[in-house]
Amino acid sequence: MLVKSALVLFIKVLGAALSFFWIKTITSNLGASDAGTYLFWISTITVLSSGASLGLNNISLKEVSILYGKKDFYKISALVHKSVFLIFLASAIIVAFLYLALFLYNEHISKYQIFFLVSLPFLTIIALLSHAIQGSNGLYSSMIAVALIQPIALIAAVSLNLVHLTLESFSMLFLIINIAIFIISYVIWLIKCNFVFCFEYSAKTLILAGSSLLVYQLVQQFNTVIGQMLLGFYKLDKEVAIFAVCIKVASLLSFITFSVNRIVAPNFAIFYESNDISKLKNEFEKAKKLMLLGVLPLIVFCLVFPKYILSFFGSEFPDYALILQLLIFQQLFVVLCGPSTYLIVMTGGEKRIRNQVLLSSFFGTLIGVIGVPFLGIYGAVIASFSATFISQILSFSYLRHKLSINILRFW
Repeated sequence: MLVKSALVLFIKVLGAALSFFWIKTITSNLGASDAGTYLFWISTITVLSSGASLGLNNISLKEVSILYGKKDFYKISALVHKSVFLIFLASAIIVAFLYLALFLYNEHISKYQIFFLVSLPFLTIIALLSHAIQGSNGLYSSMIAVALIQPIALIAAVSLNLVHLTLESFSMLFLIINIAIFIISYVIWLIKCNFVFCFEYSAKTLILAGSSLLVYQLVQQFNTVIGQMLLGFYKLDKEVAIFAVCIKVASLLSFITFSVNRIVAPNFAIFYESNDISKLKNEFEKAKKLMLLGVLPLIVFCLVFPKYILSFFGSEFPDYALILQLLIFQQLFVVLCGPSTYLIVMTGGEKRIRNQVLLSSFFGTLIGVIGVPFLGIYGAVIASFSATFISQILSFSYLRHKLSINILRFW
């Protein structure tokens, strides 16, 4: 697991570095206004992709992991192809709705907007295929296809002067590369399922299974920015910027936890399906220890040198070093609880995880609405930690009862 985690982490970090370099390329060549428009549309399409996925990404990961071990390629093919069809349908509806809304609002649609809208189905299906490939023992190929090919191709096209340095050309390039990655991902998937073509899978079953995870994904996205949203609601603009930077730094820990989660998630599903609870517990404990060992150096550095880290973002930021330290402790608590969310999802607890995130979001928002007007940015920290704490405590209760796993046992 250690070697796999290190390789996945390397790919993830390399992808992040390439993406950062691509953003620098955009801002250097497009200018502030067009670069802002490009990045706004990228963010918009990313959020819409989460909704268009219908929550089927992790459903595919779980089911493919189980079925691949049984070599049931017909059922695997049917599940994934039907999921692709449903996601394409959902994406097409979203694209049509947005096209109509933009046309009614502006009475005309720019070409760059059309390019971004058309890229939505491909981007969403790529994410699904990535999870399916991962579930069929294709972790590295799925990571490379999603994390590396896009930024490398984008940077190469600009460096080789293959496109004009305009917003329209960059958005068209984004679409073309996503189409290419879709084709590559689909070919990899066909190889994984022995070129079996089957579509006979219940759409109703998939939609019902994915609906809980769709709600989870959308609400969890809100929970990650709950502090910023509340500060923005009360028009505390300076605090919004500070909180956003601190959250961004603290979320660097997720690179390591992500690497471990990508490896253990299929194993959770396989061990649970075979009723091997002993191996399931052992896998969870190993994953938690590996996550803790991986993030420990970064945690220590952030806790000891918070002012130094924040000084890179401006002269006012080091004054809020305590905010960064508090958010680091929040992330540490998540790491200490291990990959509990993936464990719940991979063992059939989709509805449970949906209810947990809804409940934690409600109380986190309520606490923030009360606390932010009086405590400002510290109220936002309390709201963010409350949502995280409530979610993890509910996970502890559920997993302790269902699998006799104590996620709060830290070693």
